[in-house]
Amino acid sequence: MPLFLFAGFVGVIFSIVGYILTRRPPKRINFWYGYRTLGSIRSQERWDFAQVYSAKRLFSGGIFLIVVSLISLLPFGFDIMTEVIITLVLVAGIPIWIIVSTEIELKKRFGNKK
Repeated sequence: MPLFLFAGFVGVIFSIVGYILTRRPPKRINFWYGYRTLGSIRSQERWDFAQVYSAKRLFSGGIFLIVVSLISLLPFGFDIMTEVIITLVLVAGIPIWIIVSTEIELKKRFGNKK
């Protein structure tokens, strides 16, 4: 049940925030919200691209967590500790995937130039 409850809840939050940020990304480089890394704040062009790209990944990661949480309702017979470990790996893995994939795409698209 932890997988369904926690991963499902986090998936809904990720999806909602990803959807909002896809529709209304931060316009200017700031240090309050948005996708902020050294790679994304080098220029306004990089910032604009990173906001939309990472928001789409956040949305799809949230949908993935929701699907996994629904699948977890099937009778697999996992004990509570296994579900907790799976949940932690997934919930921690999605943000790592977002950061890594966005940074790779920034380097592909813009290189290391400023």
